[in-house]
Amino acid sequence: MKIALCQTDIVFEDKEHNLKRAEELICEAADNGAVLALFPEMSFTGFSMNTDVTKDNDCVTEGRMKGLARKHGINIGFGRVEKCDDMLSLNLYEIVDPEGEIILTYAKRHPFSYGGESTVFKGGDMVKSCVIDGVPVSVQICFDLRFPGGFWKLADDTHLMIVPANWADRRVEQFKALLRARAIENQYYVIGLNCVGQQGKVSYNGQSCVYNPKGEELLSCGDSEGVYYFDFEDDVSKAREKFPVINDRRDDEWNM
Repeated sequence: MKIALCQTDIVFEDKEHNLKRAEELICEAADNGAVLALFPEMSFTGFSMNTDVTKDNDCVTEGRMKGLARKHGINIGFGRVEKCDDMLSLNLYEIVDPEGEIILTYAKRHPFSYGGESTVFKGGDMVKSCVIDGVPVSVQICFDLRFPGGFWKLADDTHLMIVPANWADRRVEQFKALLRARAIENQYYVIGLNCVGQQGKVSYNGQSCVYNPKGEELLSCGDSEGVYYFDFEDDVSKAREKFPVINDRRDDEWNM
């Protein structure tokens, strides 16, 4: 399964510009035979607390992605903001299939309180998986990476974990270290999706990457905008059979 990592320079809070740029990248990915195109967290607005601007009015973002998925015959992973009845919002990541159907919707479980995210976003309460080309796929978002419980809970139903993020450049080494750790401890592939460029006062330098179940880095995207490709071969079951670490996990591990 060929996967396209779309490492984008998100123009802050300019949804229409970013959607048009995404269409170009999705077209490029499809033309190059990608089955799945992935974008960073809050894909078309950047990491903003201004939910009056970033919210997905009438599911416009979702609708555009459904149309592009159908047009190009490709699965697309993207982030968007959804307002809730209690005036807080959800930081969502969705995957739409080539028929234009949403096959996964995940709400970030851990809003980044240090950055003020918890004042406008509430944490989701579900973990989700889907299947793409026969591969069990799950999602966690950005700050979730610092909390291994959700990754662990999904391990049985996951061979490929996607972690979209807007991860600041000053902490990018932590981003990569945590991605690698989640891959090793759960024995699945982990893809980290980051953005590049400047959003307000925060700088991003990409470094999107892929780790295998051994924690080996198979792809590093550097600090430039572009579409980067990874040919995924699902050998997760074989890796777990050869070195059955997760068989020794205890259900009460997180209650100690």
